Amino acid sequence: MMNKIFAIFSVLLISTVSLFAADFEFSTGDPDIFKVKPISMQLCEDWNRSTGVCEGDNNYTIVKTMTADDGRCDIAGATQNAIACTFGSFDSPVLPSAVTYPYIRVELSRTMWLRGSVTNTNSPSSTGVSICHTDGTKTQANNSQNAEGNSASDFTPTLQALTFVNGPGNEASIAGGVDNGTKTSANTDTSYSSTCVSDASAQGCSWNSLPSLVAQGADHFIGASNGSQISGVGTNNWAAKDYYMSAGYMASNEHIWMSDVEEADTSMILMYVLATPYTTKAGITPTLKMSFSVEDALDVDFFKSEVGGQDDVLGCTVYVGAPGVSILLYD
Repeated sequence: MMNKIFAIFSVLLISTVSLFAADFEFSTGDPDIFKVKPISMQLCEDWNRSTGVCEGDNNYTIVKTMTADDGRCDIAGATQNAIACTFGSFDSPVLPSAVTYPYIRVELSRTMWLRGSVTNTNSPSSTGVSICHTDGTKTQANNSQNAEGNSASDFTPTLQALTFVNGPGNEASIAGGVDNGTKTSANTDTSYSSTCVSDASAQGCSWNSLPSLVAQGADHFIGASNGSQISGVGTNNWAAKDYYMSAGYMASNEHIWMSDVEEADTSMILMYVLATPYTTKAGITPTLKMSFSVEDALDVDFFKSEVGGQDDVLGCTVYVGAPGVSILLYD
């Protein structure tokens, strides 16, 4: 398993049919452009761990005023300690006084825009692919499909839209009984993936594919929830498949909760807990500061697939990595 994304993005890869021999290798790199599109931000008195909805009488929604670049912010483009962008202000409506806010709720577009290259650090390499670049000409055909990059050594990376593939978050894991977090600590149990293996139609479960391997004829497990190629659900047909890929967002990193990401979703919810809860004061307008590090925030799987009588397929698939995030609300 390999850790990815804001939560954990577990990619499970296997080659099971003798006609196909597939190798996968993982590396990370630093994007020089990393654009996110925040949809909404809230200060929350309390929140619901099953839904990610703020609870309380004095929850506060910050009005978004950021409109440049279609409301996107490049968190990799600013110099250290400089302001990358301003989401909004606390001017209107006025914050209620003497209210304590321990939590920040953020809604983000599930599509993010990255540019960069990642070198294959695996030595010796089993794929023979040495580098992967983001490529804006490559698009994801649907929200269940992984995005592929460009592995040509002489290619110059371009800005590429990377859409989070479908997968279960804390909504699914809590509903499924897999939960060891609290309202101030993240759920670090990734065992809901086992639920998806046993029942592909369970909440949030999805099985993803690589276009290059599909074109080569590789048979991937996609499960009943995605229009099954098999009868029924479960693991009884794993041995007949060449590879399988799944994403799970149920184990958090800087944030403590993340919503499921399903086919119809255009955004996702992240819940953060402040290191020190903030209590508002009459006549004082606070500052909400989010700081980011994009080191190792572009993730890549290099792959090579061999089939008897056909040319080998070599390439790479790119993912949004895990940028470091810290949040401070202060006077």
